[in-house]
Amino acid sequence: MKKLKVLVVYPGRFGFHVVSYFLCKYGAQKHGFTYLGLAFAATAACEISSPLPGVKVKDDSCKSGLSGRRKVLRLIREEVMAGNYDVVFTAYIPGLSLLSGFFEQQNVRVIVDIRSGFLVKNGYKRFLLNRILRYECRKLRHITINSRMLAKYLGFAEGEVTELPLGAEPVSVGPRDLRRLHLLYVGALSKRHVELTVAGLKQYMNRCGAETVRRYDIVGAGSIEEEQKIREAILENGLEDFVKMHGYVPRERMAAFLKSANVGVSFVPLTAYYDMQPVTKTYEFLMAGLPIIATRTTQNRQLVNDTNGVLIEDTPESFARGLAKIKSKLPGLSPLAIQGASLQHSWENVILGQYLPYLESLLRSDDGRQ
Repeated sequence: MKKLKVLVVYPGRFGFHVVSYFLCKYGAQKHGFTYLGLAFAATAACEISSPLPGVKVKDDSCKSGLSGRRKVLRLIREEVMAGNYDVVFTAYIPGLSLLSGFFEQQNVRVIVDIRSGFLVKNGYKRFLLNRILRYECRKLRHITINSRMLAKYLGFAEGEVTELPLGAEPVSVGPRDLRRLHLLYVGALSKRHVELTVAGLKQYMNRCGAETVRRYDIVGAGSIEEEQKIREAILENGLEDFVKMHGYVPRERMAAFLKSANVGVSFVPLTAYYDMQPVTKTYEFLMAGLPIIATRTTQNRQLVNDTNGVLIEDTPESFARGLAKIKSKLPGLSPLAIQGASLQHSWENVILGQYLPYLESLLRSDDGRQ
């Protein structure tokens, strides 16, 4: 097969979304990749990741609202027209189906990638938005998703979507100080209620002693309101000396955090709309050989067990009990064994073994293009 020209479109600066970053990183070993980052307010200020060999990066900032959406569609249209691409791999962006006729005219294959449904609390609004998502994706035909459970939840039939799973990058595993807990949370802060883990840490320290904790690093960005909730929880519980918020950290600087911590925190609310979605941070912690304290979502239960962590409820009390349990387990858990059992989930294996073959298959099967 010829070398393909692939455009990757995601709502965020380069490196902010894991799937798009590693698709570009490993996909560029075989094909030509361009990344078009359309950053909205929440991600526009995030530092861009370092360039990757063979990957062209184009970033633009967009405002929220109707005018911002129009700009997004215009930028995609202009890039497709200028780039003569074979494949566009894009996150679902509301309104994207308006370009379906344009994509057909350009003879470009479009893959709409779904990593999450809408997470709004209002059940009616969530149902409506997810129904619109399903309608738009069907108009664009080629749909990928990170779990069949999520596809079923969103209302897709079995044959309508292709499952392309999450992965993680291996991190070199060295000796770790296990005498005190060094916790690490990585990921989005909005709607995750990370402040509950701060309250749970305080409860644990009251029971087991502050001397059993070294620190808790929180890496990630969210809305101003959500970040403020976490800061208030830190102050209210008197944990300024133990809990530090680092904001968004570029991907190439994450290894230092993963190497120094000894427990990963994979905390998402136990709700129907989180339950079926794989949690990126769970994969990242396992690939770094980190034991995990994780909320017992269906997806986390498939990955976390007695050999690599502890499953909890989404409350401060359960988090505190889980910390006590994992502290007692730490001496008997092997970081190398944790990582070794998860290596099939490395991004290199997943991209080269599943993502690229799917992209290439579209060019072979749709209309005989070679």
